[in-house]
Amino acid sequence: MNKTIRQDWCNRKKSFFITTTIPATLGFFRGQCSALNELYDVCAVSSPDKRLTAFAEQEGIRCTALKMEREISLFSDLLSLLKWIFLLSRERPYIVHANTPKASLLAMVAAWITFRPIRIYMCHGLRYQGCMGMKRKLLMTMERISCFCANRVICVSNGVREQLAEDGICSLNKSKVILHGSANGIDTEWFNPDIVDESAVRMQYGIGNEDWTCLFIGRMVRDKGVVEMVNTVVRLHKEGFPVKLLLVGGREDNLDALPDYTEQLIKESDYIVECGKQKDVRPFIKASKLLLLPSYREGFGQVLVEANSLGVPVVASRIVGCKNVVSEGVNGLLCNPRDEKSLYECVSRLLDDKKFYLSIKEQCRAYAIDRFDHPKVLKAYMEYYRSFTTLAYKK
Repeated sequence: MNKTIRQDWCNRKKSFFITTTIPATLGFFRGQCSALNELYDVCAVSSPDKRLTAFAEQEGIRCTALKMEREISLFSDLLSLLKWIFLLSRERPYIVHANTPKASLLAMVAAWITFRPIRIYMCHGLRYQGCMGMKRKLLMTMERISCFCANRVICVSNGVREQLAEDGICSLNKSKVILHGSANGIDTEWFNPDIVDESAVRMQYGIGNEDWTCLFIGRMVRDKGVVEMVNTVVRLHKEGFPVKLLLVGGREDNLDALPDYTEQLIKESDYIVECGKQKDVRPFIKASKLLLLPSYREGFGQVLVEANSLGVPVVASRIVGCKNVVSEGVNGLLCNPRDEKSLYECVSRLLDDKKFYLSIKEQCRAYAIDRFDHPKVLKAYMEYYRSFTTLAYKK
């Protein structure tokens, strides 16, 4: 009887907890969680929201709601940490996989306190890079604690990995990048120009075949380089180029709001159009000649790969998270961050040199498929996670 019980226990799946601060971010792991569930008993942990349940049902996994505040809140954070400790003490998962700053800090500390065997911190970006003073120091300390409590650190790009080491937060020996980076790759069949119809976008925004339409997708804030981008397009327009700029993304006016003069330029210029948030960005990308991301900080430039997959070249900042995605002259160009002149030179070069632009355009989709196609990235992650199934573990 005892032998049968022991055999049954050995055949049971070990539990795998994956967490993000808010459920919307779990979308990074769409398809990956369902694949993981074949190896482990997967449970998603995030703040209460109907999207948490919807994600779990879609992936065929369990879920647990645990409230976590995105911003620093001492009392709420302490309460959330206690809940995490209680949850892990009760469930005793084999693997705790933490993502996003707050969930990672709380989950990694709780996993360390409760002696969870595999504690994975996935660093998607370096939030402290956009901050100054005490807030920067505090956010760096949070990163150090998360990395210290984890016994495995996955970075979504080599740039993030190198920066963590340079800033003395996590050594290169402890961290790694899976394949060429990204959390889950992209679905290149979904981002396929052959199945996307951009005619409605062209009609709605008056985009002609001769228009040089630049596209930005992201939060409408200063640290995404929106100021430099707007100024560059205004300058090109004054020089007589048929340039348009579509701004796709939501507002966060309480965080890093755009200056008044930039707001005025957007409002007054009929060739700059704010399109707001969009459920499907593919028609906007396909209707554009160029995607711009002159950001000050990025963990991994996901939207750059999406644009490339649809055959659209990119111009992005030479920063962590972008320089590992953009190969200059192959799928786009890199400009210096916070440098309007550098951005202008990159965009105008592609605008002036049609042969150079077309040579990049022809290589974009193949580049995205070769490095970031979801099945390839998923296979690499599964091989990594599968290696833990053979390790000895006592409940």
